[in-house]
Amino acid sequence: MSKLSEETIELPDGSSLGFLRVPSYFPKENQPIIYLPVADFSKKSADEEAMELMIRVIDSLLDKHQGEKGLIHAVSYSIARYIVGRTRHQNRIISHSDAETRGDALEQLITSEFPLVLVSPSFGRGVDLYGDRARFQICVKIPFPDLGDKQTSKRRWSGKGGERWYLLETVRAIVQMAGRIVRSSEDWGATYIFDERWPRFYRQMQNDFPPWFREATVW
Repeated sequence: MSKLSEETIELPDGSSLGFLRVPSYFPKENQPIIYLPVADFSKKSADEEAMELMIRVIDSLLDKHQGEKGLIHAVSYSIARYIVGRTRHQNRIISHSDAETRGDALEQLITSEFPLVLVSPSFGRGVDLYGDRARFQICVKIPFPDLGDKQTSKRRWSGKGGERWYLLETVRAIVQMAGRIVRSSEDWGATYIFDERWPRFYRQMQNDFPPWFREATVW
């Protein structure tokens, strides 16, 4: 575990800002982030074969975690619908069709005594699945910001700074996802990443991931 450290940030006006970097006290063994290569899930590569393989691996993990609740970060509604329609664990899978029904799906996961698995594109942050609320989660694809959004696209292609922003937003999204199910030093749960682009992205951005994330990553 890293020690408490004092650091500074240089501001544009020439002044500096001091801050303390506080390490995570969660044991890395309690929150493994496991790379499980399935396919390249970029739009140009995610063909039917890749999607069918995704389902087989998801079903295998649901077998492994048969008595536990889980969360699948589908990243998009189209992938969520595909998972819901193809998995053989129909009795465990729950989802939602839009933002208005996401709260009901989350409540169902939390309150049920059955080991449900919630499939959603929109629970990467802002949800507290401590304890038996979820013991595993799956990140199907790297959650790059949607370039179909005009504002996102404009900022991404605004120069070198835009590319850096785009990649850091992706890092933040992945770190937020990883933190949904392990909420204290006594809590535990496994995170699986399927996207074959993950090793390359991680190597490129490794220094921008927090120490606890790097320590918990399993290859």
